[in-house]
Amino acid sequence: MISLSRMIGVAALIALPARGLAAQSCNIGTAPGNCTTTTSATVTVGKVVQLTLATTSTAITTPTITDYTNGYITGSGQLVSIRANANVVVQVAARTAAWSATNTTAGVTAWTTKPSTDLQLGPATTGPFTALTTAGYTLSSTGPTATLDLPVAYKVLLAWGSDTPGQYSLDVVYTITAP
Repeated sequence: MISLSRMIGVAALIALPARGLAAQSCNIGTAPGNCTTTTSATVTVGKVVQLTLATTSTAITTPTITDYTNGYITGSGQLVSIRANANVVVQVAARTAAWSATNTTAGVTAWTTKPSTDLQLGPATTGPFTALTTAGYTLSSTGPTATLDLPVAYKVLLAWGSDTPGQYSLDVVYTITAP
Protein backbone atom coordinates (compact mmCIF):
# COMPACT_ATOMS: atom_id res chain seq x y z
CA MET A 1 0.00 0.00 0.00
CA ILE A 2 1.36 3.45 -0.94
CA SER A 3 1.34 6.04 1.81
CA LEU A 4 -0.03 9.55 1.31
CA SER A 5 3.43 11.08 1.77
CA ARG A 6 4.84 8.89 -1.04
CA MET A 7 1.97 9.89 -3.35
CA ILE A 8 2.68 13.58 -2.68
CA GLY A 9 6.38 12.99 -3.38
CA VAL A 10 5.59 11.25 -6.70
CA ALA A 11 3.16 14.03 -7.66
CA ALA A 12 5.83 16.63 -6.89
CA LEU A 13 8.35 14.83 -9.12
CA ILE A 14 5.86 14.67 -11.99
CA ALA A 15 5.08 18.38 -11.64
CA LEU A 16 8.73 19.43 -11.81
CA PRO A 17 9.97 20.20 -15.35
CA ALA A 18 12.97 18.23 -16.51
CA ARG A 19 16.20 20.18 -16.30
CA GLY A 20 17.47 21.49 -19.62
CA LEU A 21 13.98 21.71 -21.19
CA ALA A 22 13.09 25.14 -19.86
CA ALA A 23 15.07 27.61 -21.95
CA GLN A 24 12.99 30.51 -20.69
CA SER A 25 11.14 31.07 -17.46
CA CYS A 26 8.67 33.54 -16.11
CA ASN A 27 7.78 34.39 -12.52
CA ILE A 28 4.89 36.25 -10.99
CA GLY A 29 5.90 38.03 -7.78
CA THR A 30 2.44 38.95 -6.56
CA ALA A 31 -1.06 37.99 -7.55
CA PRO A 32 -2.83 39.00 -9.68
CA GLY A 33 -0.32 39.11 -12.53
CA ASN A 34 0.64 37.45 -15.72
CA CYS A 35 3.75 36.12 -17.27
CA THR A 36 4.72 35.63 -20.94
CA THR A 37 7.57 33.76 -22.55
CA THR A 38 8.37 33.31 -26.21
CA THR A 39 9.71 30.40 -28.20
CA SER A 40 10.13 29.75 -31.90
CA ALA A 41 9.80 26.88 -34.34
CA THR A 42 12.08 26.42 -37.34
CA VAL A 43 12.08 24.08 -40.27
CA THR A 44 14.51 23.84 -43.17
CA VAL A 45 12.65 23.12 -46.40
CA GLY A 46 14.65 21.72 -49.29
CA LYS A 47 13.64 21.33 -52.91
CA VAL A 48 10.97 18.70 -53.27
CA VAL A 49 9.96 17.63 -56.78
CA GLN A 50 7.96 14.75 -58.19
CA LEU A 51 7.51 13.47 -61.73
CA THR A 52 4.81 10.88 -62.29
CA LEU A 53 4.02 9.03 -65.51
CA ALA A 54 0.46 7.76 -65.85
CA THR A 55 1.54 4.51 -67.51
CA THR A 56 4.69 2.44 -67.77
CA SER A 57 4.31 1.86 -71.50
CA THR A 58 2.27 3.01 -74.47
CA ALA A 59 1.07 0.75 -77.25
CA ILE A 60 0.31 2.50 -80.52
CA THR A 61 -2.34 0.73 -82.59
CA THR A 62 -1.26 -1.33 -85.58
CA PRO A 63 -0.94 0.95 -88.64
CA THR A 64 -3.45 0.67 -91.48
CA ILE A 65 -3.15 1.39 -95.20
CA THR A 66 -4.42 4.92 -94.51
CA ASP A 67 -1.71 5.43 -91.86
CA TYR A 68 1.02 4.32 -94.29
CA THR A 69 -0.46 6.56 -96.99
CA ASN A 70 -0.50 9.51 -94.57
CA GLY A 71 3.07 8.66 -93.50
CA TYR A 72 2.30 8.44 -89.79
CA ILE A 73 0.06 7.14 -87.03
CA THR A 74 -0.79 9.04 -83.84
CA GLY A 75 -1.92 7.93 -80.42
CA SER A 76 -2.14 8.91 -76.81
CA GLY A 77 1.33 8.76 -75.39
CA GLN A 78 1.72 9.68 -71.78
CA LEU A 79 0.34 11.91 -69.07
CA VAL A 80 3.24 13.55 -67.25
CA SER A 81 2.37 15.00 -63.84
CA ILE A 82 4.66 17.42 -62.03
CA ARG A 83 4.59 18.57 -58.41
CA ALA A 84 7.31 20.86 -57.15
CA ASN A 85 8.02 23.49 -54.55
CA ALA A 86 10.78 25.01 -56.72
CA ASN A 87 11.49 25.83 -60.33
CA VAL A 88 11.80 22.65 -62.39
CA VAL A 89 12.71 21.61 -65.91
CA VAL A 90 11.28 18.45 -67.49
CA GLN A 91 13.20 16.99 -70.39
CA VAL A 92 12.35 14.09 -72.67
CA ALA A 93 14.77 12.03 -74.78
CA ALA A 94 15.14 8.70 -76.52
CA ARG A 95 17.33 6.23 -74.64
CA THR A 96 18.84 4.98 -77.93
CA ALA A 97 19.23 6.43 -81.43
CA ALA A 98 17.26 3.55 -82.99
CA TRP A 99 14.18 1.53 -82.12
CA SER A 100 14.66 -2.09 -81.16
CA ALA A 101 12.95 -4.43 -83.62
CA THR A 102 11.70 -7.98 -83.25
CA ASN A 103 10.75 -10.14 -86.20
CA THR A 104 7.08 -11.17 -86.09
CA THR A 105 6.48 -12.56 -89.59
CA ALA A 106 8.30 -15.55 -91.04
CA GLY A 107 10.56 -14.58 -93.94
CA VAL A 108 10.37 -10.84 -93.18
CA THR A 109 13.07 -8.97 -91.28
CA ALA A 110 12.00 -6.07 -89.07
CA TRP A 111 13.81 -2.77 -89.70
CA THR A 112 16.60 -2.73 -87.12
CA THR A 113 17.73 0.85 -87.77
CA LYS A 114 14.43 2.71 -87.49
CA PRO A 115 15.63 6.08 -86.11
CA SER A 116 14.38 7.46 -82.80
CA THR A 117 13.33 10.60 -84.70
CA ASP A 118 10.51 8.54 -86.21
CA LEU A 119 8.83 9.01 -82.84
CA GLN A 120 7.55 12.53 -82.39
CA LEU A 121 5.92 14.02 -79.31
CA GLY A 122 3.34 16.76 -79.02
CA PRO A 123 0.72 18.16 -76.64
CA ALA A 124 -2.16 16.55 -78.58
CA THR A 125 -2.67 14.09 -81.43
CA THR A 126 -3.04 17.13 -83.71
CA GLY A 127 0.45 18.42 -82.80
CA PRO A 128 2.61 20.32 -83.13
CA PHE A 129 5.21 17.56 -82.83
CA THR A 130 8.93 17.42 -82.03
CA ALA A 131 11.15 14.55 -83.19
CA LEU A 132 12.71 12.56 -80.35
CA THR A 133 16.51 12.31 -80.20
CA THR A 134 18.96 11.03 -77.62
CA ALA A 135 19.86 14.66 -76.86
CA GLY A 136 16.21 15.33 -76.09
CA TYR A 137 14.43 18.61 -75.56
CA THR A 138 12.70 20.56 -72.82
CA LEU A 139 9.11 19.46 -72.42
CA SER A 140 8.32 21.99 -69.67
CA SER A 141 9.96 24.63 -67.55
CA THR A 142 7.83 25.80 -64.65
CA GLY A 143 7.86 27.35 -61.22
CA PRO A 144 6.46 25.81 -58.05
CA THR A 145 3.21 23.95 -58.69
CA ALA A 146 0.87 21.70 -56.75
CA THR A 147 -0.04 19.80 -59.90
CA LEU A 148 0.85 20.37 -63.52
CA ASP A 149 -0.44 17.70 -65.91
CA LEU A 150 1.15 17.57 -69.35
CA PRO A 151 -0.52 15.32 -71.90
CA VAL A 152 1.99 13.98 -74.42
CA ALA A 153 0.76 12.48 -77.69
CA TYR A 154 2.91 10.22 -79.84
CA LYS A 155 3.25 10.34 -83.61
CA VAL A 156 5.12 7.48 -85.32
CA LEU A 157 6.41 8.17 -88.83
CA LEU A 158 5.81 5.36 -91.31
CA ALA A 159 7.29 4.53 -94.71
CA TRP A 160 6.11 1.77 -97.04
CA GLY A 161 9.63 0.76 -98.05
CA SER A 162 11.27 0.61 -94.62
CA ASP A 163 8.69 -0.05 -91.88
CA THR A 164 8.46 -3.78 -92.47
CA PRO A 165 6.39 -6.14 -90.29
CA GLY A 166 7.79 -6.48 -86.80
CA GLN A 167 7.39 -5.25 -83.26
CA TYR A 168 9.21 -1.97 -82.65
CA SER A 169 9.93 -0.36 -79.29
CA LEU A 170 11.81 2.69 -78.09
CA ASP A 171 12.47 3.77 -74.50
CA VAL A 172 11.33 7.34 -73.85
CA VAL A 173 13.15 8.94 -70.90
CA TYR A 174 11.51 11.74 -68.89
CA THR A 175 13.81 13.63 -66.52
CA ILE A 176 12.93 16.31 -63.97
CA THR A 177 15.56 18.62 -62.48
CA ALA A 178 15.36 21.45 -59.99
CA PRO A 179 18.19 23.79 -60.96
